Amino acid sequence: MPYVTCFERYALKRGMQRGLRKGLRLGRNEGRSEGRIEGRVEGRSEGEALGQAEGLRRALCEVLRSRWEVVPPAVVQRLESTQDPEQLSRWLRLAVLTPSLEAFFEAFAASDH
Repeated sequence: MPYVTCFERYALKRGMQRGLRKGLRLGRNEGRSEGRIEGRVEGRSEGEALGQAEGLRRALCEVLRSRWEVVPPAVVQRLESTQDPEQLSRWLRLAVLTPSLEAFFEAFAASDH
């Protein structure tokens, strides 16, 4: 085993510390970059779902007004509290296909929140 001087040991130790700091810095930067990308993707997906839900709510209100000229406040309140696009789509189909306002209210009241 070769002899290592104090200066060489110091230099090796210092080099290892610098390498570790640089590695940590690069790792943090990479992590931040990945986090930003994931955040953008999640934000975009969430925004699309919210936009889709809003469009379905508007369409549902328009169908109700067109067919029966009324959208009761209780229905509007329930629609506004629902963020699930699938549920809103089911209600929209229900509004289009039910033969009467009474039948719509019965099915609407019986459906999941």
